[in-house]
Amino acid sequence: MSYNDHDDLQYLIARAQGLPAQSVNGTVNATGVNLVETGAFVLAVINVGTVASGGTATVKLQSSKNNNTADASDAADAYADITGATVSLTGSDANSIVYIKCQTRAEKYVRVVAITTDAVLLAVDLEAHPLRIGTVQT
Repeated sequence: MSYNDHDDLQYLIARAQGLPAQSVNGTVNATGVNLVETGAFVLAVINVGTVASGGTATVKLQSSKNNNTADASDAADAYADITGATVSLTGSDANSIVYIKCQTRAEKYVRVVAITTDAVLLAVDLEAHPLRIGTVQT
């Protein structure tokens, strides 16, 4: 996949580490990132390293209005998948960069979830944009 609308990058408001570089073997729920002040559009930049033979991974974005934390005025809001913000990875994606774009986000927090069938080296950065995100092509 490649990001082909670099003009939108000038409008980047925030960048955060969505998932620190690590070998994932099973499920990892990353820490939520507060993106409420940054815009409605999120681009996840997934750095894929080695993929164990036969290994697969699903990387997705989830959102929550309060980081699944209750306070005096609100109950905890569990994280839920963001529609269309999922990508499946296989060995052919090893040593590459893959993108997820999410053009609608109504919640305050976004987190990365990685689910693998065998060891996959991953790191994910989140970028917030105030405008639409350009076309992502495979």
